[in-house]
Amino acid sequence: MHILEFPDTEIKRYIPENLSECNALQYITMCQLFFFYQCGEITKDEMLNEAVYKLMNMKAVPSQSLSLEPNTNIILIQ
Repeated sequence: MHILEFPDTEIKRYIPENLSECNALQYITMCQLFFFYQCGEITKDEMLNEAVYKLMNMKAVPSQSLSLEPNTNIILIQ
């Protein structure tokens, strides 16, 4: 399990290192994302982005209002 801490807001998030560390809901979510990727409904980058947000229990902000910094941070986590 990886721990991500945000000291300014005192938020601590846990992200599974592999599928065996996922709880039931996280595992189902990952299977769904893998299925969408295998069917060609989403790209690999979209799958990885969604996985980070879902596993960390975060909500994605609509893309038109995102600056480069949050996107860069999510890409680094992947």
